[in-house]
Amino acid sequence: MKTLSALATIAVAVFMQRAEAVEVFQFTFAGSGFHLYNAWECPNTVCTTPGYAFDWTGTVDVTTVSRADGVYTQDTLPELSLASTRGGFTTDGHGQFAFSEPFATISGGELVSLQATATSPEAGFYGKFVLSGLDASWDFGGCHHCGTEHATATLIPAIPEPQTAALMAGGLLVLLGRLRRFPR
Repeated sequence: MKTLSALATIAVAVFMQRAEAVEVFQFTFAGSGFHLYNAWECPNTVCTTPGYAFDWTGTVDVTTVSRADGVYTQDTLPELSLASTRGGFTTDGHGQFAFSEPFATISGGELVSLQATATSPEAGFYGKFVLSGLDASWDFGGCHHCGTEHATATLIPAIPEPQTAALMAGGLLVLLGRLRRFPR
């Protein structure tokens, strides 16, 4: 039993060291927007309504090299990704959007501000995501057969992943097991 306890302690210590090397901050967002029709989208080319409202939801994942307080830029911000009901992007080159130089501010071990703009490099298509502070916006300038869109949302820290919760619970069990062994 002593060997098992020692192995569990070592495993938790190794995992915690690895977790300190790279930090992932996860956010969800929920907002709304409006799609303004153009003439091609209207039935029989007669628009009886100007457009429609829509819900805009998604997630933002920010990876930094540390949880220490400071401002993290391109070199210390290895990945930033957004997935939403209106498209998405990643800073690692996947997806159809190109990034300006993003930066994140961490204070008290928490991500408190994020600045980034992602635009579509494709000709004939204009879309832009903006992350500013803990707010997000989506603008679509339209195309030949589609209208314009605008949406806004606020980023909310996500609940920790199940793996993180399991790690915390495992560590707590190891500590409780050790406490029970000491005489009172």
